[in-house]
Amino acid sequence: MKPLASETMRTSLAASWPSRLALSACTLLCTAVATPAQDLPQQETIVFGGSGGTAFRRDCPAHYVGTGLRGRADKFVDAVGLLCAPILSDGSVGPTTTSGTLSGGGGGKVYSTQCSPGYVMVAAELFASQITFTPSQWIYSGRIGCRAWNKATRTSGGSTSWLAEITNNNPGSFNGSVSCTSNRQPVVAIRGRSGTYVDALGLICNEP
Repeated sequence: MKPLASETMRTSLAASWPSRLALSACTLLCTAVATPAQDLPQQETIVFGGSGGTAFRRDCPAHYVGTGLRGRADKFVDAVGLLCAPILSDGSVGPTTTSGTLSGGGGGKVYSTQCSPGYVMVAAELFASQITFTPSQWIYSGRIGCRAWNKATRTSGGSTSWLAEITNNNPGSFNGSVSCTSNRQPVVAIRGRSGTYVDALGLICNEP
């Protein structure tokens, strides 16, 4: 005797239920795994220093992070540029290289200040001074702060390691700190103003 149509439908639905449940679970789980954490808005710190000079910006290449500063300095920071390192496919920090050109004047002696391997730049402490009898104010020294990079989570962590100052000059005046606020966003660029010297400097932070 042939089964009734209603019985056939019930059997079909019962048989297909585990497959439907597995498909729904897979859809939810696969979507959750495939969707990366949403990028935060790019952070731009204040630009610390004087108001003179012409605006500039220097960027690391895509998927690179800032690992240091380079340039020329004497009594003041004559010029500044970036040192950058790639974030490799396994999430680790690759070798540091120079990136882009310097911004500023042509005087001073060459300097370079760089994070330890596996560390990324997350902050800078800057020192500015106003020359007597002039309205101008320039950056005369500074130092960078670095933190260890976790390749598994792609975040920086631990205490900030402060490097030595760019110059030993200390005419007093003003100092200020600029830093990245999210551990997911290390330095990826610098910005500021410059002319004969570096008038002012700030950081730009983002996911590499």
